[in-house]
Amino acid sequence: MAGKRISVRIDEHLEKQLKRRAASVRVDESEIVRQALTEFLLKDEPQETAYSLLKKGGLIGIIKDAPADLSTSKKHFRGFGRNR
Repeated sequence: MAGKRISVRIDEHLEKQLKRRAASVRVDESEIVRQALTEFLLKDEPQETAYSLLKKGGLIGIIKDAPADLSTSKKHFRGFGRNR
């Protein structure tokens, strides 16, 4: 794999664990480090919110000809949930 080379210092215990793991899954040590780094960096990426998933699914904004402030203006909630 062509790419940028970096150096990382690790202690003997971690080196032994890395070598053992690489041998057990039959990949080189660099691949183990790449996979671990990729997994670590993906954890920091923002996750999709419920809102963005609903919007992507077409479930937000599906009422036609409704006021733009329907979900945020208190005037639209007057009497909501009360028996008439």
